Amino acid sequence: AEGFRAPSILELFEGLRQTSVPVSDPCSGGGAGLPGCAGVPATYVQPTANVPATVGGNPDLQPETSENLSLGFVLTPTALPGASLTVDWFSIEIEDTISAYGAQNLLDLCASTGQRCGFIERESSGEIANVADGPINLNNTKVEGVDIVARYLLEADSGTWSFMLSGARLLDLEERSTLPDGSEFVVDKVGTAASREAFPKWRATFQTQWSKGAWSGSYKARYIGDTVEEPSPGDFRKIRTVTYHDVAGGYDFDNGLSIRIGVDNVTDKQPPVSLTNLNINFDINTYDPVGRFFYGRLTWDLDL
Repeated sequence: AEGFRAPSILELFEGLRQTSVPVSDPCSGGGAGLPGCAGVPATYVQPTANVPATVGGNPDLQPETSENLSLGFVLTPTALPGASLTVDWFSIEIEDTISAYGAQNLLDLCASTGQRCGFIERESSGEIANVADGPINLNNTKVEGVDIVARYLLEADSGTWSFMLSGARLLDLEERSTLPDGSEFVVDKVGTAASREAFPKWRATFQTQWSKGAWSGSYKARYIGDTVEEPSPGDFRKIRTVTYHDVAGGYDFDNGLSIRIGVDNVTDKQPPVSLTNLNINFDINTYDPVGRFFYGRLTWDLDL
């Protein structure tokens, strides 16, 4: 399939506003000869994690186009009734990708390649005066992966059981940008983590549900694979795998009333520490920041 997406109204014309964003300036200390840090005094040291930024729309955005290829199959073996296996492979390549690149990514790209440094304003001392952090067109984005889902439904004297195991394997995730000299700069994001984003090679979910008469219960495990972050150029740090466990149970009364109680993140797993996520020290978009969470739900279906 082929795809086409024009930039949205917000991406084009959202009003500009001033804010501050947490970043780690790769040019702090002069940038150790990085091409995008030329002219930054060696005596400059980033004074604070938060720097001024301008966020909003970009009226110069161009539409993005894509080519999508997918292939999959579903297996339902007659020798094992109630079982199924689904496997899907996909490959998507997007040209002129519209992306809110992020202040930290802009700083890293400018420092390491000299590209898009016009989005960054500095004082004569080297201190960042402003980062224009809005949506931009990247050259090219390519993503490839495999999704696998196995299901099994079992009817037994103990009740009805359903099992589901799903896994996602990220095979490729590349962002390509053109450098000032015309060459391409390729960023491979598979297995990496950065400010408020992570791309583990593996993600998985296991879920089982049980019901018998008016009673029901469920258990779910959520797995996020390990990643590697780079808090400073050349300094790599591993972020461990994380697994969350959720349980719930319920009862349905004869009058349409039902009750369900549950606990998410039973073991009170805390998010792994990240040095690229300044101020909060973890990736709030990938990991569960709440901790152990109890809930209850009462539902009444009226037959009118």
